[in-house]
Amino acid sequence: MIPKLNSSELNDIFINAYNEVNDKINEFSEICSDLTKKTKIINYEIEYAKYLMDKFDNKQSLGNYHNILCVDAIKGNYERYGATVHPQFIDVPSNVFNLKVASSNEYFFRNDVDVSISDTDKDNFQEEYKSILMHDSLQKNIVFDEYSNNTITIKILLPDISQQLGPSTFNTIEIDPFLKGSFDILSIDIENSLKETYPIPIVSGDTLISQAGKIRIALSERYNFQQITIRCKLNFGYNKDNAIIYPFGLKHIYLYNANYNQYLTDPKKSDKEIQSYIICKYDLPKGTELNSINQKVKIRTPFSTEEVLCENYGITFYADFYDDVIQLETSELDENSFPGNFTSFYVKIPLIDFGLDDKVYNRTLISIGVNFTTR
Repeated sequence: MIPKLNSSELNDIFINAYNEVNDKINEFSEICSDLTKKTKIINYEIEYAKYLMDKFDNKQSLGNYHNILCVDAIKGNYERYGATVHPQFIDVPSNVFNLKVASSNEYFFRNDVDVSISDTDKDNFQEEYKSILMHDSLQKNIVFDEYSNNTITIKILLPDISQQLGPSTFNTIEIDPFLKGSFDILSIDIENSLKETYPIPIVSGDTLISQAGKIRIALSERYNFQQITIRCKLNFGYNKDNAIIYPFGLKHIYLYNANYNQYLTDPKKSDKEIQSYIICKYDLPKGTELNSINQKVKIRTPFSTEEVLCENYGITFYADFYDDVIQLETSELDENSFPGNFTSFYVKIPLIDFGLDDKVYNRTLISIGVNFTTR
């Protein structure tokens, strides 16, 4: 005999079924919203590519200098991310807001932070904006929107220091945006719990980073923060419904506390030997041989492009690379003239700088421009 359900049991079944249907509807709505945002981003990426072709050269021409991308290094002790290279990590860096679960590849997000993204003078803290700090392996929202003003302020705030779930010390910033290169970072200000503000120094002009893309910046100081304020200028405007709107979004911003591989010998001694470096290769045009290399080069970092002397920057050129060892340093040759029929050359660039103040400075590089003659 089939048992009959009483009214209470039937009611429970209906309630459970109703809740399951609602959950599926909400899940479907989230999927639709996610797909809508992804489609919007793809459309804007297409429009932005057209904009780049019409307006300017995103590679930033170095004039008569021949550009060598640092991410194409063939050897060295370094880390690569996006368009940048920086000193080698000694160990796995600590991600401030994403705690690695022991004995697994999973992360736990520290939900003790507030995030505001606003194109006005007023803060706009929203729960979904926290996704820019979450690890990409976690389920999170897509943070992308259209703005009517071209200046964006991002604030990362620890509202209650006494309720922190972990340390807030970092010395490395990693940024992965949508529409790479479509905006400038005007400034990054770091404020500690004593309300002391430490701006990351601007090297050139009034902009910290021009055409910001997928980059990781190795800072030379460790900062303990309560609030980080990032001001951005959006350069890509799009005409929509007779108004100019500015698309902008971030896949993530990670803050790392990292230990860098900086030197082999005691930094207090004069014979400092730098451990973090890159070696890049440049192949000459077919049918030419190397004659000489100018000792002035152009170094491009996320912060600036500047002309430097190789001697001052610790840069050395080599004519050969054999059995994983670079050979024939140009400083050993008269007037940097290369003998033989060399059709390529190698450049070694240190990723650490020892300042006159005896401090050790990390270098984050994008490219080096080299001027040479051939025969």
